[in-house]
Amino acid sequence: MRKDILRDYTRQDHRQRLLNIRQAREAVTDCRKTELLMGYEPGQYIYHSSQPGDPKEDATLFERMAKAGVKYIYTWSGWAAPGHRWDGDPMFVPGDEQGARRFLELAHSYGLKVLPYTSTNFFVRRSPYFNPDWAYDASYDLKLRLDDPSWDLAHCSPNSPGWRSHLLRQYVNLLDNFDYDGVYVDSGYIRRCDYISAMQYYEKEPVMVKDEIMAFAEDADHDGGMEDLLSMISAEVRRRGKTISVFKEGTDRFRTDKDIFDYMLAGECATDIDFVRERIRDYKHVMLDFSPPAPIPEDEYYLNTLPFLHFPMLKRLAVTVPDPNSIIPDFDTGLKWLSLFKDMTEDGTFCFIDAKCPGIVPQKSDDIVCTLYVNRETYLVLANFSQEPGKVVLNGKYASLRPDEEEKPVANELTLDGRGLLILKKGN
Repeated sequence: MRKDILRDYTRQDHRQRLLNIRQAREAVTDCRKTELLMGYEPGQYIYHSSQPGDPKEDATLFERMAKAGVKYIYTWSGWAAPGHRWDGDPMFVPGDEQGARRFLELAHSYGLKVLPYTSTNFFVRRSPYFNPDWAYDASYDLKLRLDDPSWDLAHCSPNSPGWRSHLLRQYVNLLDNFDYDGVYVDSGYIRRCDYISAMQYYEKEPVMVKDEIMAFAEDADHDGGMEDLLSMISAEVRRRGKTISVFKEGTDRFRTDKDIFDYMLAGECATDIDFVRERIRDYKHVMLDFSPPAPIPEDEYYLNTLPFLHFPMLKRLAVTVPDPNSIIPDFDTGLKWLSLFKDMTEDGTFCFIDAKCPGIVPQKSDDIVCTLYVNRETYLVLANFSQEPGKVVLNGKYASLRPDEEEKPVANELTLDGRGLLILKKGN
């Protein structure tokens, strides 16, 4: 049973946690990274509709999600009023204001938090509020509808004073006037060194965006203007005790060492789960949003996330790809995995991610990744990324865990199937 580490841990709980961490630290000789978890919430759900739904159906859904450990609901891009979202002033307002407030009240009654869709860089060119001096050339626009160019979204520069003056008050307006629990930021950010000729860096006055002041370092290692913009937004969000989740694009991230978000989405429109894993394995607190063009085994979503302190987004429809039949993690199965993962990541858990730990796993095949989640209990995640079976030798007693299955003792020498995932709980 989960406990609050600050309020509820007994002397014995603290003693067991510290002993387990000491044993793990002595056993681990190297690891990709470590992290102490406090307030980490892997249960995040994309709401299936662009408008508030039937309250009775929502109540049933919210009750199920809350029991499984879901904490955040994302209301996707269609939630905003027509004529707003990407082209209005104000931009981030619900289409059905009273319905949205009732939706928030209902979600909050189940302990759920709601993050609405926003964007820091997208703005539609047809808007009467749009100024072309804020944005990159139209050839870089995102085409939402091929049959209607008026829906083309410009990429506004984070270094544009005019765009900032329009954008930033939209976030304050949203946070001041609605009881949302933070924001989801779909950036629409263009990194000029990725997309546009670097020759501009040799000019004294870059003119790629007319209304733009290049005040910060902008290169392949540093998104200076975007870092500054997101730093201000995240500071305002966090000052209010709220949460900020972000998305760059695909499997990319923002090039910054600043702590400017709580969670990030990654994987949209990618087609190869191995490519996605290798790109995002070092990213912090990723919610995997991956809908491949063809079916993949359900376990692949957890094989490629749990060893790296990631988790798949929960949803019931393919939201971010055009094909409604795209394969997504099964919602009911996802809730079961979440319930297990929540036990593994309660507050106070110390993670050793992608670890070499000969004191615990004295022998394993090279393609097998080991990660330790250590608290009052010690959990060992073993993930075999090869297509071939791999050998594992364990030091100590362990039982295997899967959703909806009883704990099963495992032998000290075992074979992990190709593309196999094994979650073990250390015994006494």
